[in-house]
Amino acid sequence: ICRGIAGSDVAAPAEPILQLTPNIDRYFLGPYLAYMEDSRKELTIDDVSSPQMAARFVRHTGKILNLGLNSSAYWIQFTVDAFKDQISQNKWLLYFDWPNRIDYATLYIPKFPDAGWFAKEVGRILPTGPDPQPSTPSTFLPLESFIEPVTFYLRVESSEAKIIPLQILTDESYQGVSRARSLWFGVYYGIMLAMFLYNLILLISLREINRFYYLLYLFSLNLLFLESNGLLWEFFQIGIHLGQVLVLIFISITFFWAILFAKAFLITKENAPFFDKLLSGAMGLALVLTAMIPLVDLAWMTAAISLQSILVPPIFLLAGLICWRRGFRAARFFVLAFAFLALSTMYEAMAFFGVLPYLTPYSGQLGSAIEVILLQLAL
Repeated sequence: ICRGIAGSDVAAPAEPILQLTPNIDRYFLGPYLAYMEDSRKELTIDDVSSPQMAARFVRHTGKILNLGLNSSAYWIQFTVDAFKDQISQNKWLLYFDWPNRIDYATLYIPKFPDAGWFAKEVGRILPTGPDPQPSTPSTFLPLESFIEPVTFYLRVESSEAKIIPLQILTDESYQGVSRARSLWFGVYYGIMLAMFLYNLILLISLREINRFYYLLYLFSLNLLFLESNGLLWEFFQIGIHLGQVLVLIFISITFFWAILFAKAFLITKENAPFFDKLLSGAMGLALVLTAMIPLVDLAWMTAAISLQSILVPPIFLLAGLICWRRGFRAARFFVLAFAFLALSTMYEAMAFFGVLPYLTPYSGQLGSAIEVILLQLAL
């Protein structure tokens, strides 16, 4: 389901080699990767590293490798040359970005000068159980790579979409990335908490039903991003399956409360009766999907909820535009706010598919932060 590759893919010709240099401390591995599908999950490292299998690898040239949502295992191949970096002797790390959504990932490092491979588990599930810190990068570069190019093989398998912004970075660079991520989380959740508390005080004072729906929307939206950011795993160790179930439930519940808020705030029953019925249907759909999540295969539910995420936002915007056109002035802020959220989400999706440049995994959250600020003007 939903298998797409970010960037151009061609049959693997001469393999590009990533040259590490002292003046660059972070590289995206996407343009240097080749991959091969192992649908039966039967291939071994000796199989895939044999010369006979070289033609089966597909060259990837985009920044992010997107192997889609399916049950197949994949073998990823890349070659690193650290000869130019031998003086600095940097500590290089392999990083799946935050959060790491790959269940099983085994990195095969060639033994030198002997034949054979060292196997290193770098996924979020280890032989001993779930990794308590699955997004922490792993050291992987052997000393031999400072003498000659080294080819690595990575076997990945996951119950979630295999979107892999694989990177190589130094320890110092990772510390900078971690500080920037922590700062962003602090700013974002600080804004959301401030908006929640402010509207809670107003709800107690004014007792407006649309503000009550808005608070429930904010609460469910924050639960969604806490799970998407990997923070529920990080602090509560909720488990992979429960995390997948929760994120789908949070998406549908967020839509449910957002629709109730839109209907109450825009007074769609009077200002846009046709769109009021559409929003009521979308609200019922959200409840049905929520009830189905524990009962139906998660891959199919992910596809269904993704379709919901595409179909419902245009109804929001059109309903707001109709209400604005009919003289409901507060609808202009509603339209502007939800437009930011819709555009940021679309950008994130197109970046994953290589249509737009990949800048940040947090564009959806940035759009939601702008949305709640603008909605406050409407309220």
